[in-house]
Amino acid sequence: MGGTEEQFQHSDDGKEIFDKLEFKGSKRFKDAPKSCHFCQGNSVIGIELIGAKDGVLYWECEKCGERFLKFTKRTTIKHLDKASKLWIDLGGLKHICEELPN
Repeated sequence: MGGTEEQFQHSDDGKEIFDKLEFKGSKRFKDAPKSCHFCQGNSVIGIELIGAKDGVLYWECEKCGERFLKFTKRTTIKHLDKASKLWIDLGGLKHICEELPN
């Protein structure tokens, strides 16, 4: 998200969270794309959201931050609905691997 500290409010439902994640296109990728279709970066990683789904929920380019669907929009929203009562800080996710676990 370009360094922004975007947070989802407790009132956001799965659809609102999906919209804020700003997926471009509806093509799904069962496995991580070999390269980003926007910047041609070659490091696309799986993103997991605690409370939404065990395992990868979507893919994200480490170079430009573009996101790619792993599941259909409907299925992704269904998973995001499960986490809609949690506080999600996308800006914090960027640095989560750099900190010791709590």
